[in-house]
Amino acid sequence: MKKSERLNDMMMYLNDKKSFNLKDIMNRYSISKSTALRDVQSLEEIGMPIYSNPGRNGYYGILPNRLLSPIVFTIDEVHALYFSMQTLNAYQSTPFWSYPENGCE
Repeated sequence: MKKSERLNDMMMYLNDKKSFNLKDIMNRYSISKSTALRDVQSLEEIGMPIYSNPGRNGYYGILPNRLLSPIVFTIDEVHALYFSMQTLNAYQSTPFWSYPENGCE
């Protein structure tokens, strides 16, 4: 498994957990302790909210369901997005329609 695939799978696996330790990751992905440490560091660098609780029975924790940050729009921005999409409906019969249709799914 490539590192990028492993990190992506690890994000999905860990997002539903409240805490984990390195042995969980080492066993699941059959990787060494140093690789598990590097992977946790990589996940932190790309924005996964991981914190550590050091000590003999230490663990890593993850803020619940925070894989993606919420996007907050003002009511004016919501209206602008809605009316922009409605305006693009006029282009359904042109080659320009394939881009918005695919981008909004």
